[in-house]
Amino acid sequence: MFRNILVPLDGTPFGEQALPVTMAVARRTGAHVHLVQVRGKKCTEPCAVEAARRGGCGGRAWVALTRLADELTAAGVRATPALLHGPTVETLAGYATDVRADLVVIATHGRGPLSRVVFGSVADPLVRRLTAPTLLVRNPGPGTGHGLPAPARHLLIALDGTAEAEAVLPAALELGAATGADFTLLRVVDPVSICEQNPMGVVVPYTDGAATDRHRAEAAAYLDWVATPLRAAGRVVRTRVTVRPDPAAAILDAAQAAGCNLIALETHGLTGLTRLIIGSVADEVVRGGTTPVLTHSSAVT
Repeated sequence: MFRNILVPLDGTPFGEQALPVTMAVARRTGAHVHLVQVRGKKCTEPCAVEAARRGGCGGRAWVALTRLADELTAAGVRATPALLHGPTVETLAGYATDVRADLVVIATHGRGPLSRVVFGSVADPLVRRLTAPTLLVRNPGPGTGHGLPAPARHLLIALDGTAEAEAVLPAALELGAATGADFTLLRVVDPVSICEQNPMGVVVPYTDGAATDRHRAEAAAYLDWVATPLRAAGRVVRTRVTVRPDPAAAILDAAQAAGCNLIALETHGLTGLTRLIIGSVADEVVRGGTTPVLTHSSAVT
């Protein structure tokens, strides 16, 4: 089970929209929540209380963090505030290691590049530096407060047939186990295209149906292979193969069709879904839908 959840905040109500889903997970796993804000300048006031009284040097930030931690604690979730100083990415990544965070939850705007999240341009390097899986919560909606949202009851896990992509499975399965979720394993198959020259000398592309069907069958067999031990462990696991040239759109459509309220995928590797997060399938999935996305990086840069 998740033991330590890190929630980076920036002092705005938008950043706090990561809290409802954090509470939902923490309430079901007993995890300790670490609320963290990073400021560039180190506080020189004698103490946080005096700083708050005088309204300077991070005092108000500390009071706000403490208030949030108290609210979570009152709701039955262990929470600790931390006001840190230093370069944002390095400081957060280091703190995540220090507290042994095994899940990081970040609110995203879902507009433009994935780096446009609560930390602006530092989000992408932060995600790349983290060794813990990251849950990106997009547009939870106004007025959500800190109540518990509907738990993740159906997780879509996107795979591409590689061991790198399978690295997301432990975190996805753990998150699903915390909420009693069902799972759908998805593999997107790119249709096989062949070009031939017609009698007029024009090169015409067309889909090789037989080759595409072979790839579809191989993908189905692979998903069944992955699902077999999970089913043997008592999990409800479905499999789905989709033939589409656009994997991100295929993932979003499959999640909607299956009624999934969380998507999980790997963000590092060599091919297919496992490309770098910016400008890749993972980026497009986050920007293209409102479903929370669990990302995991098997290779940290």
